[in-house]
Amino acid sequence: MISKKSIFLVASWLTLITFLSYLYSYPLDIFSRGAYPEVPDLNLALWIFDWQLEHLSSGHFGDLFAGNMFYPLDNSVVFSITMLSTVILNVPLFWVTGDAEFSFNASLFFSYVLCALGMFLLARRLRLDVPSAVAASLIFSFSEFRLFLSGHLSLMTMQWMPFTLLFIHKYIEEVKKASLYWAALFYVLQITASAHYAIFFSFMVLAFSVVLFLQQQIREPQKIFYDALGPGAMALVLGAACYFPYLKVTQNFGFFRPFSEQIRYGANLETYLSAAHSYFLAPLTARFGHIEGYASPRYTAVFLTLAAIVLVRVPAKRLPFIRKLDIALMITAVFSFFLWKNHPTWIPIVVENFPVTRGWDSLVWQLINLTPITWLIIIRICLTRVFRGLFRGMVQKKTFFLYFSFSLLAAVISLGPVIKINQFELALNPVTTFLFFTFPGFDSIRAISRFSGLVPLGLAITSGIGLMLIGKKLRIAYSKNIFYFFVFAILLLETFPSKGANKPFRADKKAPLEYIWLKNQPGARPVLEWPVHYPFDLEALYVGNSIIHKKPLVNGYGSFQWRGHKKLSKMKDLFHKETLLSLYAFGVRYLLVHRTNGEFPSLATETIGQFQISKKFDDTLIYENKSAQTQFLPDDFWKKFILSIEPKQASRCQLVLSFQSPETYFVSKKRKALKIRLEVGDNQRIVDKELTLYPDLWRDGDRYKIQLSETSCRPRQIFFLIDGEKIKATLAADREHLLG
Repeated sequence: MISKKSIFLVASWLTLITFLSYLYSYPLDIFSRGAYPEVPDLNLALWIFDWQLEHLSSGHFGDLFAGNMFYPLDNSVVFSITMLSTVILNVPLFWVTGDAEFSFNASLFFSYVLCALGMFLLARRLRLDVPSAVAASLIFSFSEFRLFLSGHLSLMTMQWMPFTLLFIHKYIEEVKKASLYWAALFYVLQITASAHYAIFFSFMVLAFSVVLFLQQQIREPQKIFYDALGPGAMALVLGAACYFPYLKVTQNFGFFRPFSEQIRYGANLETYLSAAHSYFLAPLTARFGHIEGYASPRYTAVFLTLAAIVLVRVPAKRLPFIRKLDIALMITAVFSFFLWKNHPTWIPIVVENFPVTRGWDSLVWQLINLTPITWLIIIRICLTRVFRGLFRGMVQKKTFFLYFSFSLLAAVISLGPVIKINQFELALNPVTTFLFFTFPGFDSIRAISRFSGLVPLGLAITSGIGLMLIGKKLRIAYSKNIFYFFVFAILLLETFPSKGANKPFRADKKAPLEYIWLKNQPGARPVLEWPVHYPFDLEALYVGNSIIHKKPLVNGYGSFQWRGHKKLSKMKDLFHKETLLSLYAFGVRYLLVHRTNGEFPSLATETIGQFQISKKFDDTLIYENKSAQTQFLPDDFWKKFILSIEPKQASRCQLVLSFQSPETYFVSKKRKALKIRLEVGDNQRIVDKELTLYPDLWRDGDRYKIQLSETSCRPRQIFFLIDGEKIKATLAADREHLLG
């Protein structure tokens, strides 16, 4: 029977959770209205949510991933985050309210509530007492990571993680297939709510399940395999259905993340030592530094976890080979010093044989020099009697070891391929590097530091276990109550959000008049807003405002930027011929020219090329081109190429295709492959090449290059292979000039 004390504690917990959920989601909570996000990612999240919610609720499933930005592309929604399961769950609410913004805010608010509920139930399933389960729910739901991403709905949606783990544990204990189906359902809800967690959580669930099954010493692995077939197939099919459009767009546009991006966006090691952004404790902890990255695990959780590690430790003997390891460490130190002294000799050899390192000479030298000795020192510390005693004690406490390993692994991966301290590259991180090259989807993630969001998921359980173990040591009731009061007081002081943490938001939510006017214009005619340039804060604002007018928008903002938009964003002069021809190519009907630094462009008169002034507002001039029509790249585009061969370093050369179309520019939205045949030498040796042409804005003078080997630099003839037919290519000049 549940005690009155437990009922009172749970009721107080629910009240506290609701209050903190309001504070953390403010001003995007369900009680406050009219807040308008000024952060680019928040505008994008709201735009995707609004688009998919409106089309799902009206039954227009074919346009679910279409979007109205990055015109004339067909699937601009998939250029960025996904939140499909969150949108689906909000359809009934949208049918009732008709307000996408309210549904968005409700999703943020209840993500805190559900995170706390899921972690509380998980902790209770793991046999933590009620105070420990309450502490665990607070640590996970109201983590530093979630505080500073409030509004980023896809990254905030972590509530299905504890429910997934809960039903995995339930299956292990009861061996009922229904539990696996529930786990699969919550797993699908999680991976289709966020592309980041589709990759992060998938890997962690895989590692988690392997360790859990090894711990339990399952006697019937064949039964588990057959039980998991159905739920696994369900998760695979539903997940693949959600991400298939993303895969298609990635292939069509050639999107990828270079290895260097993950190095740049990995978390610094010191972020895990930073103080929390707390309203009450900030004046006391400011001197410890609030380091960017939002990965602070907060000190209460860390101290409770460390206390548990100390309490479960067991004695350990000295290893017999430790002296040999010390000798290896000294030899490595000498070798590292030798490498440091002679790096001008061997660095060029490494760069020449490993192209991925080109442009990173100093980093390569640093990593090769420091990585071996850094990891040997770490291994040596871990093999001391103290650390081995702590490790042996944790292994015996299976649940604690499982969730501590979960947090530690998440923290290590979040550091990125290179471990950094204050932006100093210390050593190669073998875990993240291995995952980047092997685990599906890892190479598509830029901000790998966001893996730190999973650290509180494991740390919540280890902290709860620590709190429970200390409570058991305190046998006198009043001393235990004093201890609980002290821990919860510090935890709440640390959790209470710092002032201004959820800014910037603008209080007014009045739709600008120019967008209302645009909304009332007939037809779905393309719109471009000027200026268009980097950084893309304005582009995100344009995307957010397109929720009002719903017109096709040439501007755009996302995780990836397509080549046509990249070229457009580099144009600074609206009145230049190249800019105007580009706007004509996109088929821009409405051109919105905004004030820049309080002024309109000096040449913004009644006409700009083919655009005529249509409407004037205080901060915006709207021009219209009534003859606008999108100029798509013709099928015989290859006729507009002029070819030349240019020398390159190391006796190599490149075949250059120059696009010639001085009066008309074009756009393309499908990947094309252009096959080229070179006949080389007197015996007319055939060299076939293929040029992949991704969707682009095609301008006069644009150049496309194909690398050639030294033996292919003097072809006798060059042909295009079109539908199996050889068509002679147009060369830039006679052979002597061609070969330079």
